[in-house]
Amino acid sequence: MAYLEDVRRAALDHCPAFLYELLPEGTVTGHYYKTATVFGGRGKSTSVNMQSGRWGDFAGGPTGGDLISLYATVKAIPYKQALHELASRWNIKPAPRVQFRPQDWTAVIPAPAESYPLAEDSSPQFPVGVIRDAPSLWWVYLDQNYEVLCFRARYNTPDGKKQFRPLSYWRHVDGHMEWLIRDLPALRPLYNLQMLTDDIKTVCIVEGEKKADSGVALLPRDWWVTSWSGGAQSVAYADWSPVRRLKDARIILWPDADSDHTGERAMNAVAKQLAQPVEVVETDPRWPDGYDIADLQKDGWTSEQALAYVNLHTVRLVPEAPPERVEVILSGSDVFAHMEAIWEALPTTKAPLYSTPAGPSCLRRNIHKAIEVEKLEPDSFRAFLRPYVRTMRHSPQGCIDFGIRDELATGLLFNMNGHVPALEAIYHTPMFLPGGRLVDTTGYHEAAQAWVSVPDGYSHGMEIEQAWEVIGDFLYDFPFESDCDRTNAISFVLSGLMRRSIDGPTPLYRFEAPTAGTGKSLLCQALSEILCPYVAALIPSDNEEESRKRMVAALLSMPTVTVFDNVEKFDNVALKVALTSDRIVERIMREHKQVEIPIRTLWACTVNNPVLSPEMFRRSVRVRLNAKLAHPETRDPSAFRHPEIVSYTRKNRGTLVSAFVSVVEFGLNVKDTPVLPRLGGYERWIATVGPILSTNGYEAFLGNLDEDRKLTEDPQTEVLCKLVRVWWEQFSTQRVSPSRLAELATRENVSFLKKGEDGKVSSRSIGWYLRRYRGSVVEGLVLNGPAKVQGERCFWLTGKPDWEITNELEQVDGQGALGF
Repeated sequence: MAYLEDVRRAALDHCPAFLYELLPEGTVTGHYYKTATVFGGRGKSTSVNMQSGRWGDFAGGPTGGDLISLYATVKAIPYKQALHELASRWNIKPAPRVQFRPQDWTAVIPAPAESYPLAEDSSPQFPVGVIRDAPSLWWVYLDQNYEVLCFRARYNTPDGKKQFRPLSYWRHVDGHMEWLIRDLPALRPLYNLQMLTDDIKTVCIVEGEKKADSGVALLPRDWWVTSWSGGAQSVAYADWSPVRRLKDARIILWPDADSDHTGERAMNAVAKQLAQPVEVVETDPRWPDGYDIADLQKDGWTSEQALAYVNLHTVRLVPEAPPERVEVILSGSDVFAHMEAIWEALPTTKAPLYSTPAGPSCLRRNIHKAIEVEKLEPDSFRAFLRPYVRTMRHSPQGCIDFGIRDELATGLLFNMNGHVPALEAIYHTPMFLPGGRLVDTTGYHEAAQAWVSVPDGYSHGMEIEQAWEVIGDFLYDFPFESDCDRTNAISFVLSGLMRRSIDGPTPLYRFEAPTAGTGKSLLCQALSEILCPYVAALIPSDNEEESRKRMVAALLSMPTVTVFDNVEKFDNVALKVALTSDRIVERIMREHKQVEIPIRTLWACTVNNPVLSPEMFRRSVRVRLNAKLAHPETRDPSAFRHPEIVSYTRKNRGTLVSAFVSVVEFGLNVKDTPVLPRLGGYERWIATVGPILSTNGYEAFLGNLDEDRKLTEDPQTEVLCKLVRVWWEQFSTQRVSPSRLAELATRENVSFLKKGEDGKVSSRSIGWYLRRYRGSVVEGLVLNGPAKVQGERCFWLTGKPDWEITNELEQVDGQGALGF
């Protein structure tokens, strides 16, 4: 990288002479060199920035990020060849590669003060050659005596990403010492150790030095705010002993608000390292992706606001007791014998190992106590087994520890099917099996091939009146547009509780509103978090293939709810297929295998005033809010019964689940046979959820389908209805040629039909138009054809039109039920 940067800098230093030679006849305007094309000439279509090296042909030609790529384009040679030619031109030689041999070096901790001077901004002034480019930020790691342990630098790359480089002081075996761009050996010191005192009562752990600095500025002065170096993958390499020594301190973990849960997983790893009770800050679902405590400071939060948020939005996490380890003796060198010995011991450990559609997997609890499924690879499998199985072998000194080697771990994973149970779904609430049997104990249930995790605070047997009070209080603040929308919202949670009883697909729940800020995302989030804590929304993608990959990856993780946030288009083919299937078959390219993935998730999305195709109308259910305000986001929070509905849901999740379970049980005990709505393809879902709602007095289930249908009808359907009406009046059931129908359409001015230069509808266009709708029922009449009659293809209508039936009913109604 230093070699490349030297060549780039040399090219810029030789401007504009270098550009005059490369692109003749150009002109200099400010710090830009301009020519007609990338081969020179008088003009301004091509511009080169002589300060940064970026260039481009703005007449639709090539562009580049440095002068090396410009040279390669002009000479028509590869970039690497251009790099070496320019380096040779300016006599720049690559630095010789020196292999770092760890056994030859020893870290010097703390670093001697004379090895670096510090500038006023606390950045170290290293000798030339250690750091070539000025970093955007510096952090210094100090011990409790304010002596320097190491440095860490951040660089902002041109593509907007961040790179971090550690610097530490090392002694070579030959006696000389120097600064190297290397991390200290494990276990590495925590950040802000100089602020740690014996009387610290509260510790806040964040991810990254910049966030720790913001935490120091925002949080109380008597708190110790710290972090570890190296990011989420380096938690195990940090020295957590200073935190463990604070036995009576309150320990708070503050994860980043990452949509993919990477921040939460990092803090979960920290909690495991600490192995003591901690509190985890709940991130606000309204925060942008990646939002953290540094963003709070940038957005102007005060110390009082930050402290109030922490005190109101934390959950306590108590570490689970370590499992009992089983000792397994691996005798000899037979790998198959070793595998059998481990398989024989595993059932006694109760290790949560399962065979899933993704492959051999394990279950873990995250920092929010939610169960997650993790696909196992040889390395992660060895790490997972370590707390459960102690592998040993005989030696002259007796039995000694003997780790699971790669070939053994690979063989165990490859042959796992048949030795561990199959797992198809994870439920974070009690589960109703087909027939109505309730499963409300935490653990694996073999008959359903599912894992059930009952939330804290759940109790069975809540009275139905109390249950509806709890649900009504929960939904109180949401401005549902109609009773149908409220009923459909309730059916969302009921569908989740009864998902295992529904032998078939479930539709997409559309949480919609006329304008942003109405509360549709909060309603979707709150209802989803009753079924599963801390649901993360998938980000929609315009790319069909990318969208399909994201959806398949999500299904392999066995989500209770799959949410698409802020959807704009509903033309995703993969989603349409998944909404009408109970399983999909997908090829996992990286593993060269095909898997069958059961669909046990509920589908949901948030959207403003959607425009639906007929296909998505038949695959979705509307839950619509309407505050009937121009700016609903300006409503006074004090007017709400639950101003922070998501936090309310998380704190009262057990009670809410108890209420909805009571509603299901009450509905199952009443053996009425209500008249159910119809939605093609979802008959089993309707037959399962509909009676529960009806027996609880909610008759408006799917009652807004007709309204939705009118909004999603194809505009050409109206044209066809008009054409059919005049067609029936003119020809009744006769077989009619396209030419006669074209004359009729022209005379009646039926729009949408293609007209020729003479202003008449062509018989060819109306023929193709009717072929598209052949067999359709329009206004009660069946459109038949085409069939040849006397050498001409004809169409005809059969049946009885709706308007004649309506007229007959009106006459009967006017005369009385008996027709008198």
